[in-house]
Amino acid sequence: MIRHSATVPLLAGLVLLSACASVDSYPSLARRPAERAYGTASVATPVVTATPAPSVEPHSPLAVRIAAARQAAALAHERFGKGQPAAERLTAGSPAPQSDGWSLAQVAVSELIAARAQTSGALADLDHMLVETAQVDPAAPALDTIGAARSEVSALVSEEDAAVARIAGRLKT
Repeated sequence: MIRHSATVPLLAGLVLLSACASVDSYPSLARRPAERAYGTASVATPVVTATPAPSVEPHSPLAVRIAAARQAAALAHERFGKGQPAAERLTAGSPAPQSDGWSLAQVAVSELIAARAQTSGALADLDHMLVETAQVDPAAPALDTIGAARSEVSALVSEEDAAVARIAGRLKT
């Protein structure tokens, strides 16, 4: 038998729970007449300021960034070129997996991949500059300069990709 003191909390809980299960729709979020009558705040309009397109003056910040990306790509490609002969030599005989020669070849290929990543980083920087400049002014003269630098660096990355694929393809796992 249930005690009288236990039924009061039970009934209160059922009443509260039934309130959660109502089938009525939610109240409208539309403006009410009182809100229309007293609403005096004006709607804020965003202020758009035109940013001048980056120039390609010889010492402009954009020109410095382009030169830095080209230089970073050239240094990374030089590092790649210095490591390539060793990687070619170490993978030439397709060393047996897990052998010392295989391990040395893996390290050499990893060094090539690291150098290639630096070249790709410079390409990504140029891509970012291209997007930034195009957003400001789709007809900016700087786009041609950035595009030319991007083409040069993209050619280096493609060359490095082909070399890594060829060299790493010799290693068996």
